[in-house]
Amino acid sequence: MLDVEKLNLLGECTKQSDGRNGANNCKDTGSNCLVLAKRGFCELNLYQEIMRDMCTLSCGYCPPVMEYISYDERQSRENAPMV
Repeated sequence: MLDVEKLNLLGECTKQSDGRNGANNCKDTGSNCLVLAKRGFCELNLYQEIMRDMCTLSCGYCPPVMEYISYDERQSRENAPMV
C-alpha cells in the first residue's frame, strides 16, 4: 500500500485528490476584475475584502497549485542522470 493510500485511510478520506482542487475553484466572479486589479484595487484597504471575494484570480489570492507526481515518476526523476 502506498503512503498516500495509508494517509487517506487514516484521515478517513473517501476520494483521492491530485492536489489541484483549490485551483479548479479559483476564479473571478466579477466582470471587471482584471481592469480593477491593474488599477490597484486589490491592495486598497477599502476594497480588499470585496476584491478577495469577487476577483480571487486577478488579485492573485488563489492557493498554490501542487503538482501530483506518482511514485514511479518521482523515482524516475530522482534516478535520472544529471545533464
